[in-house]
Amino acid sequence: MRRRSWAGRPGLLALLLSAGLATDLVAGQSLPIRIGLSLPLSGPAASFGEGLRHGAELAVARANAAGGIARRTLELVVLDDGGQPQRAAANAAELVSRGAVALTGVHGAEAVAAVDAVLAAKPSATTPALIGPVTGDASLRSPPRPNLFFLRASITDEARVAMLHLDTLGITRYAVLSQDSPLGDAGQQSMLDELVRIAIRPVAQERLPARTSAADLQGALERVCAQAPQVLVLALAADSAEAAV
Repeated sequence: MRRRSWAGRPGLLALLLSAGLATDLVAGQSLPIRIGLSLPLSGPAASFGEGLRHGAELAVARANAAGGIARRTLELVVLDDGGQPQRAAANAAELVSRGAVALTGVHGAEAVAAVDAVLAAKPSATTPALIGPVTGDASLRSPPRPNLFFLRASITDEARVAMLHLDTLGITRYAVLSQDSPLGDAGQQSMLDELVRIAIRPVAQERLPARTSAADLQGALERVCAQAPQVLVLALAADSAEAAV
């Protein structure tokens, strides 16, 4: 998956600011505009979190070098949640208390749901929105949630486009390796739905527990690969997917 830098995405920064800046401008404040990041700087997804943090720092530095926003500088408040829902929720509550106008960086469906619950608990004109949560889980998109603004496609959309392309290549042998998690559920079901649409059955399916050992992963890979699939779909957490590859 290609990782995108914040430095090349001024639209994302503008969206973050629009989420809560208007109220501050009306109040005539001259304090820095705070943007809160709760992201995994430790744990299995730490490399992703570090990349996102560096990109956010570059984007904010660029904006401040150009004079900031409405003559106000931007300030990042960065907290590590390790990809854990409880820590992400606690971070969200702290960032709200510290006056963040928007939050971003939250990684994973369970962490995103936990942060959304914190934001939805006390709705007001100054409640920040969570912009660009890093999850493709469709269950968080329908019905729409007032505090969530997605910038990426859902897993369902991604599966549809991927299958359209693979079908044009004449691929007929598919295997699916998924994990017992919201990501695994969504990825597996989306791929199976698309296979039904083109009247193809997977040659192999394997389901792994949420906490997957190296031995479990190795065994599952051996079993699905024994069926000689042309395509192996991985609906796994980042660390398991990396190990599988």
